[in-house]
Amino acid sequence: MRVRALAVPALATALAASVSTGVAYGVRSADAPAPAFSVPSLAAQYPTPFEANGATNWTTLAEEQTFLSALDAASPRTSISQVGTTKQGRPIQLVQIQGTPKNSSMKDHATVLFTCLQHGNEPAAREGCLVKLRDLALADDPAVVKMLQDVTVLFVPTVNPDGRAANTRANSDGIDINRDHLELESIEAQTVAKLFRERKPDIVHDTHEYSSAPRTDITYMWPRNRNVHDAVHDLAYELNVDWVAPSVEAGGFTTNQYGITVKNGKQVAQSAGDGDERILRNATGLHHALGILVESYTANQNAAEQADPSLNRKRRVETQARAIDGTLAMVAKNRTRRDITAATDLSRATAATRWASNIDAFAFAGADNELPATNEIALTPPCAYTLTAAQLAEVGALLERHGVAVTPLENGGARVSMGQESAPVIPLLLDSRALYSPVNATATTTCTTS
Repeated sequence: MRVRALAVPALATALAASVSTGVAYGVRSADAPAPAFSVPSLAAQYPTPFEANGATNWTTLAEEQTFLSALDAASPRTSISQVGTTKQGRPIQLVQIQGTPKNSSMKDHATVLFTCLQHGNEPAAREGCLVKLRDLALADDPAVVKMLQDVTVLFVPTVNPDGRAANTRANSDGIDINRDHLELESIEAQTVAKLFRERKPDIVHDTHEYSSAPRTDITYMWPRNRNVHDAVHDLAYELNVDWVAPSVEAGGFTTNQYGITVKNGKQVAQSAGDGDERILRNATGLHHALGILVESYTANQNAAEQADPSLNRKRRVETQARAIDGTLAMVAKNRTRRDITAATDLSRATAATRWASNIDAFAFAGADNELPATNEIALTPPCAYTLTAAQLAEVGALLERHGVAVTPLENGGARVSMGQESAPVIPLLLDSRALYSPVNATATTTCTTS
């Protein structure tokens, strides 16, 4: 069984504190790259509704539709499609931005997905997405054009339209979408899962807001579930610490890891759903992509913001936009993009053998900073699970949504092999040791083939 250290081994001797805050929050590479991928703003020519009203009001859903339609008409590199419909009938839209690929068969061509507004009452995250998708769609800067030859950029500007309409965290069924990426009960989470299956993103950048401590402008976190492939985990860590955080800090803003406890200026604990497989940043890693959670701080940071609420809103949107710049900076660089696609390809390719051939242990709890208890880990993981007919009826659609293939049995049940790309989620859905598994299938550990 591998034991993953709290710090990424290659960065163990690097700097351990944020220059801008002085608060220890992790390790940063001593040779960290240039922080930002700065896209010249087109706000004057093509303002978002939020920019046009001087940051006095958030963009409405109707205004978003008008803005996206105008953008689609103005940009030859933009295409907009409806990928879902909420319970209340509102569209969930996908914006694709891509230039003319230099070579469509290039192995290092990457796909980046930005998911915006899972929580309907976190509007600045969505505004940052609208700003950046506009800048990418219309910019003629050579660096942008070159990047879009090698990278397909996807935005879901509003994952939770019903929640935005009601200004609620949850969707119209009261489901917290960012706790639904395992059971996939909500249409919204099902839509994101469909994008995992069909688009196979290499990076998923998930935007949020928060109001608790620490009072930093941006907090961030990578996938910490222990079943995420090491290569994906380590590059996701690098994305967070070496690219996104410096991009935000380059604007004079503060950053910190999400969910830490600080005492006397030092990190003493961290607990924030670290390995929870239901959270998108962890689900992203389990689906073989680099993940990042980015949250902007909602409360006023100073007297000026208290006196002028537009300054508060502008800060929140700018920090989100700068965080997106950091992700784009990493994927725009040829070397790091090739590292990313190599890591995600390796994760997908080895998923069929990691557990089916007993190469790896499977953890049902813990995180990269917390070892699971003895009864929370399978040192000899199952190579397959058997479902009864009743169990298959209960979870068959769920397995399909996660891209899990099943083999029907004569008794009406099914066999689910761990020898497939979706293996990292299978025990979390079917094993009695998993915290959120909807059924307890029969595990088999003595398979002769995967």
